[in-house]
Amino acid sequence: MAASNLPSSSGRREPSFRRLKGKREQRGGSGHLVWTTIVSCLLLAPNFGIVLMAIPLLRAFSEWFESPRLTQTLIFTLPIGLLFFEWWVFDRVVDWVWPEQSEQSAQPAPPAPPRARKPQ
Repeated sequence: MAASNLPSSSGRREPSFRRLKGKREQRGGSGHLVWTTIVSCLLLAPNFGIVLMAIPLLRAFSEWFESPRLTQTLIFTLPIGLLFFEWWVFDRVVDWVWPEQSEQSAQPAPPAPPRARKPQ
């Protein structure tokens, strides 16, 4: 017998791993991290294309964008900035679509009611 199936001091049996397996609320492991990394890499490709299409428009707008150093800096930083913006929008949409989940996790537990004093 496994130790988790032995009766406790109160006489009740402790739940076994098999009984708890289906009731898990949080996701463990690195699946979320892998999914986020894959989506971020896939989003960087169109972001890079958008920035490459915007650079000639910026050059026509101002002479500052003629500098190759500034152009290279923009080509590197703007796709990453767009990626942060896209994840921010995704987070806002999730909060809008499923507000009850985000509100429950963000709100602290209500305070305990005050105890009544005994008259002396």
